[in-house]
Amino acid sequence: MKSKAKIDIDWTYHEKQADVIQALKGPYDLIVFRTGYGGGKSVLGARWVLKSAIQYPNSDNLCMAQDRQKGKSTTFRVLFDELPPKDANTNPHKGGDPTNSDIIEDFNASDLRLTTVTDSVIRLGGADRWNRYAGGEFSTIWCDEPSHYENTNLYDLYEMLISRQRAPTGPNKMLWTSTGNGYNQFLRYN
Repeated sequence: MKSKAKIDIDWTYHEKQADVIQALKGPYDLIVFRTGYGGGKSVLGARWVLKSAIQYPNSDNLCMAQDRQKGKSTTFRVLFDELPPKDANTNPHKGGDPTNSDIIEDFNASDLRLTTVTDSVIRLGGADRWNRYAGGEFSTIWCDEPSHYENTNLYDLYEMLISRQRAPTGPNKMLWTSTGNGYNQFLRYN
């Protein structure tokens, strides 16, 4: 078993990412970080979910991609790559193991679920069904590239997810990271 001593993760952020981190500390339920490709959206989302899972023991957190299959090579790949320490070979899609990270106690590959050393859970989910997580309660929810959620009505997804932000621990916040490209309601109303 890994040490549960105080874990300090010290990531640096560029100015716009730092602005989002500050906004996530405010009174908002949903924060949107919209920027172009290579703007640091997924890195920011991954780091926020990971740090929140450590900061709030026993929390339940959701990392959402377009769908679980596409997420393996995009959203989840970034999350695995951001696991500290940087040189730990933590990405299972590159032959690594997430439990090589100092902060991950267990990885359930079939359920796509990480458990941290603070007994928090990070669920790696897909938005291919808007109501897939209707029964959960989440401390943090990160939706990566919602402008590309092709099989999901974003209004239904938002209404359902916002009602799931009532966990007893954690910030109860949602972060959407997306580009200006895509084809759904996100582009028309954001």
